Amino acid sequence: MSWPYDEISYDPKMDQAKINRQKNTLLALREGRVANPMIAQYLFTPSSLPNASIAMSNDDIEWENKRLNTSQKEAVCKSIIFF
Repeated sequence: MSWPYDEISYDPKMDQAKINRQKNTLLALREGRVANPMIAQYLFTPSSLPNASIAMSNDDIEWENKRLNTSQKEAVCKSIIFF
């Protein structure tokens, strides 16, 4: 009994879909269509961001997802900054 396929084929549809998502993300970032309007500035020139006047801490948040570890909670807290 031999292998059912005699050759290997490549279907680029999944790769093209991934590339299209990345292009759309970059376009949205460039046009400012993002949830956090400061994200582009943070990604490309983080030193130009103002210092946060109020930052959230783990104790300030009632966590809906009880399975988050400390690092995940810290990442959420760092992303929630009020200027």
